Amino acid sequence: MATIRDVALRSGVSIGTVSNVLNNRTELVTVENQERVLKAVRDLGYRPRAVTRGDAGQQSSTIGVVIQSIGRHPLRDNAYLNLVLDGIISEASTRKFAVTILVEENIQDVRTHIRERLDGRCEGLILLGSAANLRIAEGLWERGIPFVQVGVYAMHDDSVSVDSDNVAGVRRGVEHLISLGHRRIAFLGDECISFSNERYRGYELALLGAGIEPDPAWHFPAYAGKECGELAADWWTEFPQESRPTAVQALADLNAIGFIERVQERGYCVPRDVSVIGFDDIPIAEYLTPALTTLRQPMTEIGRTAVEQLFQCIGGRKGQLRTLFQPELIIRGTTAAPPTHLESEPMEAPLS
Repeated sequence: MATIRDVALRSGVSIGTVSNVLNNRTELVTVENQERVLKAVRDLGYRPRAVTRGDAGQQSSTIGVVIQSIGRHPLRDNAYLNLVLDGIISEASTRKFAVTILVEENIQDVRTHIRERLDGRCEGLILLGSAANLRIAEGLWERGIPFVQVGVYAMHDDSVSVDSDNVAGVRRGVEHLISLGHRRIAFLGDECISFSNERYRGYELALLGAGIEPDPAWHFPAYAGKECGELAADWWTEFPQESRPTAVQALADLNAIGFIERVQERGYCVPRDVSVIGFDDIPIAEYLTPALTTLRQPMTEIGRTAVEQLFQCIGGRKGQLRTLFQPELIIRGTTAAPPTHLESEPMEAPLS
């Protein structure tokens, strides 16, 4: 395993200079030397050993999980985060490691944040969900610090990530709607979110495979919250009856729940007037009335696998670079054949 001395020799600078770069004292080092040190770190696979505060001789037994705070309560209403964290904590516990949860609100100086996060507290990090974590990933990658990304695009071709196959999952859900006879199918999702883009691609592939041209008017920009589902329901009711989508593929279960509750408040019936599919299969999904048809992703297993992969990286070994779990279509009560009074086009193309 490479040492700080090896990095200094490789980059042609002193050990003190290497230490300054790795500890973000960049005002003491020229830009040219910073680049040389970081290149040597990457080339050698050097990783600073984490130590417990106050005891430089003892290795930390902690891993960190970075999430982004959206609103005042980042975990309260987010079943996805909670279940993935449950898997992370469970697997880390079996390995006798503690878990530190690091909540980021607005990442301005990523290098300072990396120093604070890895200064003797964590052997490695799991970056959970947010696109902002990609900026942390870049800084970690530069310094050879172990990390695993969950629920976002991998930072580099050799980065380790764990996720569900969003494209295949949504494609499966939309194909189910098409098989029931739906031709006008809406998608709730935001192009600023990486996993939403993947899910939209699955939606698009399913439609094209059935000879249906995706209509931009059927796409409502939505985050994964319940409120966005409610707004989408308002948007849906504004369509003229003859062109209103007869089915909705939601970005997440919370979208679907907000959508269903709002349209029911307005006097519509699910699935008689509109079919709805979620994504996640959060615990409440099966207890709704009607119970939610959704795409189940194994969130707890994703968390466990992220820890397994992180420990591979901590040990200096690369595990599987991209682990993808296949979502399972769970058919319940929110999907049915389209209403004849709304569906104006007959099925014209066979499913591919």
